Amino acid sequence: EAGRDAIRASLIGDVVRGYFALSALDRRLDVLERTLQGREKTLELQQVRLDAGVVSELELRQVESDLRAAQALLPTIRLLRVRQEGALALLLGRAPREVYDARIDRGIPGSPGVDVPAGLPSDLLLRRPDLRESEELLHAANARIGVARAAYFPRITLTGNFGGESQALGDLFTAPARTWSIAGGLLAPLFAGGQIRGGVAVAEGRKRELEETYRKTVANAFREVRDAIAAQSNLREASGAQRGRESSLGRALELARLRYDSGSTSLFEVLETERQLLLARLDAIDAERDRRDAIVDLYLALGAS
Repeated sequence: EAGRDAIRASLIGDVVRGYFALSALDRRLDVLERTLQGREKTLELQQVRLDAGVVSELELRQVESDLRAAQALLPTIRLLRVRQEGALALLLGRAPREVYDARIDRGIPGSPGVDVPAGLPSDLLLRRPDLRESEELLHAANARIGVARAAYFPRITLTGNFGGESQALGDLFTAPARTWSIAGGLLAPLFAGGQIRGGVAVAEGRKRELEETYRKTVANAFREVRDAIAAQSNLREASGAQRGRESSLGRALELARLRYDSGSTSLFEVLETERQLLLARLDAIDAERDRRDAIVDLYLALGAS
């Protein structure tokens, strides 16, 4: 059963990440299409101004070049979207057309919608299929699960403020090897050499082997959780910075257009700010997708299914 749960959790994770990828591609298409509309209007306006002798052909061609650059991006994003829709359809076991035609909102809101709470207990890891399978094997060998947990499984808080790594979790990996334990929790570091095995009273070779496997499984589970917590915390920060960058460039474009309309600057300043804003918007979409992917990874590391 634990093996089936592991496959099921992996499939669910792939589906959710695929959905987020599709959402991000939809948003990228939306940004590009709106950018194209704006640049087409700008090109029309510059053509009128050129005909009136107000601007030079150089300015017109620069606007036209930016328009073509955005047009060149569009087919690439559409192709990626088609591929992602097909991949998601296969994961769901449905015909691609059912996914294509589904009336769902695939947009990712600009503000974060999922946060990792502080104070998550380490007992959540006991839901992990690999830990459950290891405990089932120990139980089948007549080992005492409670004793094994007391010896090898630390009872700590995993997350601190803002969903970041707790001090206790960090200490498991940054403290000296002889202190690979928190308040008597995980008393067997990777280099402990079997000092605690006698305390668990498992004399038979098979039990020792299973106990060693269990210890390594626990250590790997905590490592994966720590990595996932670090990833979501840092990617949340990166996503926030990208949104701030997008907002700042949006305001900068407004000011550049005002300066251009008043004759205080050239069209090239406006176009350069538009280019930077487009890149910032696309980067913000990717950063938010990465942040949500990291949360999925954390949920799976915690044993969620």
